[in-house]
Amino acid sequence: MLNRLLTIPTSDANLQRRGRTVLSVALVLLGLIVLAGMGLIFRPDPIPSLLGLGLGTLLVITAMALAHRGQVGLASWILVLMIIGAALLPIMIRHEATSSLLYLTLPVVVAGVVLRPWQVWVVLCIGLVVVAYKAWIRAPVPLPQYEAWVLLINSGLVMMTLGIVSFLSAQIVAQAFIEAASAKRLADDSAIRLELLNRDLERQVQVRTTELRMAFEHATAQSNEKQALLDQLAEQQELIREMSVPVLPVSEQTLVMPLIGALDSRRLLEIQAQALSAIERSHAHTLLIDLTGVPIVDTQVAQGLMQTVQAARLLGTTVVLIGIRPEVAQSIVGLGIDLSEVHTASDLASALSA
Repeated sequence: MLNRLLTIPTSDANLQRRGRTVLSVALVLLGLIVLAGMGLIFRPDPIPSLLGLGLGTLLVITAMALAHRGQVGLASWILVLMIIGAALLPIMIRHEATSSLLYLTLPVVVAGVVLRPWQVWVVLCIGLVVVAYKAWIRAPVPLPQYEAWVLLINSGLVMMTLGIVSFLSAQIVAQAFIEAASAKRLADDSAIRLELLNRDLERQVQVRTTELRMAFEHATAQSNEKQALLDQLAEQQELIREMSVPVLPVSEQTLVMPLIGALDSRRLLEIQAQALSAIERSHAHTLLIDLTGVPIVDTQVAQGLMQTVQAARLLGTTVVLIGIRPEVAQSIVGLGIDLSEVHTASDLASALSA
């Protein structure tokens, strides 16, 4: 309830602070007016004083209404002027020029918390004018010049001191709010720049992510294509390997394996594997290995052929070497390789007719 009562419809933090102060001072003044009214009831002829309190109440309520509407400056001046008027009443009524002058310090103090810093000097000048007027013109008994100056100086010093303190306090508070507002603007600007940087960074990240995704998809496509090419190459190599050592059936019981080109350890293993696999599938009794296209037969090749012959023999198949050329025969004899247990034939026709 109190927070709602002290709410000021403005975005200016300093103006909100002054408006809340105006409302707080107004509430205090309303309390003082109520207490004063209760005390005046028991006094003789309270009507004039009650009328004054009613006018004061109206001014306070007006100031509160203006503050709630955001017109804090006007509401502040109404309160300050009302306090000045309240301080002048005992001076004017009782024509006192001593302690009553001290009430003029109240509007100076209030001005320091509800008005702008420079406006404190205006209120202070008003108070000093009232002091000078009372000391020199309105004194009920003419004062000696010395006492008049003492009264003016003492009252003026007190009011000047309070005025300076109020001004400095208001200036410090106003400067603090200015710095706070500047810091808030800087923070807002920084937040906006940070938001823009974040958006730009998000955009860059999104663009980079898209580029990386496209690059990844391209790399994946290339990898798949490369893998497909490797698979195709492997299939082609397998086909070439099978074609390089073909095993051809010439009858239900006879297979022929024509060999072309130089033989190394790898081809010898493939020859043995292809031959044994074909024998197992066809249950052939005879395997004709044609060496017409083999240019050189060394110890390694001869041993590989002997291993193939022995392995085929274990499967119940007779191996016949055909097409051994004269120079190959000389190499075999020169190497001391014994092929006495291996059947040979000069060509394919003679091997098939045997």
